[in-house]
Amino acid sequence: MKTVIPDYYPRFACLMGACRHTCCAGWEIDVDEESLARYRQLPGTFGARIRESLEEKDGVTSFRLGDGERCPFLREDGLCDMIVHLGKDSLCQICADHPRFRNYFSDRVEIGLGLCCEAAAALILKNPSPVTLCTLDTDGETDAPDEEEQALLALRERWILTAQDRRLPFSRRLKALEKELTFPLQDVRAYLPLLRTLETLDDSWQRQLDLLESASPLPLDSAFDAPMEQLLVYLLYRHVPAALIDGDAEGKLGYAILICRLLSSILGCRMAMGEHVTPDALCDLARMYSGEIEYSDENLFALFDELAGT
Repeated sequence: MKTVIPDYYPRFACLMGACRHTCCAGWEIDVDEESLARYRQLPGTFGARIRESLEEKDGVTSFRLGDGERCPFLREDGLCDMIVHLGKDSLCQICADHPRFRNYFSDRVEIGLGLCCEAAAALILKNPSPVTLCTLDTDGETDAPDEEEQALLALRERWILTAQDRRLPFSRRLKALEKELTFPLQDVRAYLPLLRTLETLDDSWQRQLDLLESASPLPLDSAFDAPMEQLLVYLLYRHVPAALIDGDAEGKLGYAILICRLLSSILGCRMAMGEHVTPDALCDLARMYSGEIEYSDENLFALFDELAGT
């Protein structure tokens, strides 16, 4: 099986204690069976502490969260006490993998970094060069991709090439992709009722959505062309493969376009209200979007259903 990664992937590094939005709070942390077996055998007082921090509900074992839904091993300095005492290899799978995601094909696994991580968001959106996908040779037998997979990968590649056509302003690239839809995308404000019904992690996301009814968005200047391109390519790379499950590649393109317009409109409203908006603001807004929508299957599928193609 081959492994495919974006070219920036090897440069990712956790900010550790310098992270302003820790991934060690506000999330359920389920423990996989292999890690659980290892934790049950750990000697000493720290092993006992780990076992005392575990709880089981509906057959799923997870860490018991503390005040502010903080992991019991998150220290005040932002470091992980488990890593400090036992090293990175002691982490359970979900912690070791975060913020990575994977999509599986017959002949490959595609790996990427989720925007919910502030380090990943900065790495992805501040990347000045068009992203290329790198294929790594991996040991083991590889099945040939079937016709459906080949067609979907070719379609996504064409969409990504359009997104990366820097001869055109980003707004024109987005319009060119929208012309491929057989259903009309509405103004982003039309999706506010749905967005407000979705489960939220942080009220600050709802406040960002409220801005869309507080001002008319100004257009983003050319300084945002490259970051918005990176956002669009990320969305296509991550979400188009879901069409292998539901058969709706067009809907995934519509989703990617909508999210780009949603975030750019929010930033445009902030500009209209007098804020000096920079690409750093896009990184933070994309992080919020990802945590609120991409990391909730219920929220993500609600938008997929709303944008289902014909």
